[in-house]
Amino acid sequence: MIPAELRECMARLSDGELSVGEFEGWLVPRLPSLLLARADADLEVVGTLELGLAEFGEGVRSLDELRMMVSRLLGRQPSVWVVYPAGQESVGTSSSDAWVSKSDYTGQAQPMWREATGQ
Repeated sequence: MIPAELRECMARLSDGELSVGEFEGWLVPRLPSLLLARADADLEVVGTLELGLAEFGEGVRSLDELRMMVSRLLGRQPSVWVVYPAGQESVGTSSSDAWVSKSDYTGQAQPMWREATGQ
């Protein structure tokens, strides 16, 4: 399990509340303690963060790509509520070939994050 303090900083980086430099400045001094006596999954997260930061620093990964990578490490998936136009009975999504009924969705269009639960 990712330590709470690391999870908090990752979420702030992903949300744009923390700059890459601030995140790196927080992470680097804590790397030795994060790497000691942790589960393999934690080590994989820390290693992936280090690689992502290095790729960003070398210009291989953009800021948006880095934030998306961090978001994925947190298990967060972006979701958007959509209000469908009147008279449109079905809509094709841009992420799949699935068709959904407009009656399945209500509410105002607004971006939101949902934690992945693994269920």
